[in-house]
Amino acid sequence: MDASTEEEYRKIAVRFYKDLNTITPASVGLKLAVLADKHGKQYWRKIRRAVAFDQKERGFSKPAQLISKIEYPADAKSTPKARRVKKISLEDMQAFSQSKVVPKHLKAALKIIELTGCRPSEFFNVIKQSGGKFVIYGAKKSKDMKRGADRTIVINDIEKAKLLANASKFLNKWSDKKKDPQAALQQLMNSYSKKLFPRRVARPSFYSFRHQYASNLKGSDLSAKEQSYLMGHQSNVSINNYGSRKSSSGKSIITRAANNEVAQQVVRDKTKPIPSPKPAKEHSPGISKHLKPSGYTP
Repeated sequence: MDASTEEEYRKIAVRFYKDLNTITPASVGLKLAVLADKHGKQYWRKIRRAVAFDQKERGFSKPAQLISKIEYPADAKSTPKARRVKKISLEDMQAFSQSKVVPKHLKAALKIIELTGCRPSEFFNVIKQSGGKFVIYGAKKSKDMKRGADRTIVINDIEKAKLLANASKFLNKWSDKKKDPQAALQQLMNSYSKKLFPRRVARPSFYSFRHQYASNLKGSDLSAKEQSYLMGHQSNVSINNYGSRKSSSGKSIITRAANNEVAQQVVRDKTKPIPSPKPAKEHSPGISKHLKPSGYTP
């Protein structure tokens, strides 16, 4: 897990604890059940992961395991998740890049994600090497190294390689002055996306650019494993959640794996298992049947 992700989890956990008198798996489960009516399943799971991570870090391993087993309530009445834009047109890209009001550091971040498809948490992990090569240190690496991956890419277009190098250098220099540069960039992206596209319900985000990069990969002649490698995945299945061949811009992909043999070795062949039908069972909102109050405090 990336250090920035760990710090984000700690902050989420602190906010979660605010109105809890005692912190036990049972009290955590009750609050998570309440939050399920306010948040969608994906963010709810992020909160659960954050609390479990924080408890484990504090030395409460068993309670952390119990918290991680809490299930999302089947009867949750959460509001529908806002629709995310999963592609970005050339016109929208130009609206950002040619705008006189969009800050240079936001433009630099968008150039990095346009050229590499990196995650927002990896903006500051793009390191220039020699000969048009760049190393991107993965932000989603798990401690057992079964998830997420570093990748070494090469850009054979000299001008584009210079653009990426300059954008990375500029953004890192800017980030040195910020306490939480990733959060600052995210706020800027949200703000200027609203300013540039005020009438739209769903507006471009950083992940619109990442999805578009994946779409362009899918429209290329690269192998499935090289595509996954360039996205920073260890599994060849994860890229299925990103982009669509139909949304490909038709432009040629200028990024490649610096060593295709390494890419083939890093990415695992994995198929999604076919889920077997589960028998109906009684449901206790948000609390696993294994949970018992443990009476500890953080």
